[in-house]
Amino acid sequence: MNVSFVIPARNEAENVGATVRRIQEWGRQRGSVPEIVVVDDHSTDGTWDEIERLAGVKGVRRTGPGGGIGFALKAGTQEATGEFIIWTMADGCDSVETYTLIVEALSAGADMAIASRHVPGGSRGDQGALKAFLSRTYSMIASLLLGAAIRDGTNAFRGFRRHVFQAVTLSSDGFAIAPELTAKAHVAGFKVCEVPTLYRERRAGTSKFRLLKVAPSYIRVLLLVPCLRLGVCSPGPSRAY
Repeated sequence: MNVSFVIPARNEAENVGATVRRIQEWGRQRGSVPEIVVVDDHSTDGTWDEIERLAGVKGVRRTGPGGGIGFALKAGTQEATGEFIIWTMADGCDSVETYTLIVEALSAGADMAIASRHVPGGSRGDQGALKAFLSRTYSMIASLLLGAAIRDGTNAFRGFRRHVFQAVTLSSDGFAIAPELTAKAHVAGFKVCEVPTLYRERRAGTSKFRLLKVAPSYIRVLLLVPCLRLGVCSPGPSRAY
């Protein structure tokens, strides 16, 4: 099982250990423990100390200029060596069962498999109604602009083949990296599918998502889509991060 998990973590000392252990147990049940890359993105709460205590983990510590989940995911993906890359969050909100569905979809020929709360079998679970509504509405608008039936393109929880990351340029430093990757992968001709997932709100720590802060970057991605579809701008190739 040539799979690498990339986990961005900012001030997730309470959660990151449990998340890593869940992934390792998932791997053991399938006879192969996957590579796990955890990126500490300017944490101030002891997250890095927790990462260093975890066995079987490749830790990446970001302390220099620039920060955000987009930075962390790009840096971690550069370090990952697996043919299949899975982005999953440190906060414990992502369903372990969905890892299997993602790997199965990629093994069956998909280039990218997005964990979707909005397809049959998926659920927003205990996610706040407003946040779920905004996510679904944005994904619907982006899907219409793309001409693709992708219902949860804003969810960063996903898996993809290494060549997808290598073929596109990702400029988003924050949460907009998810819809940006969705749009650029689709326009580049990659096979993008969705698998159902159940979302669970975090049980410890504080969410880093701030609607007013991320809204401008999400809007920029929407404005980018017509440019991509018309061929005025290119989705790739990838840069070093």
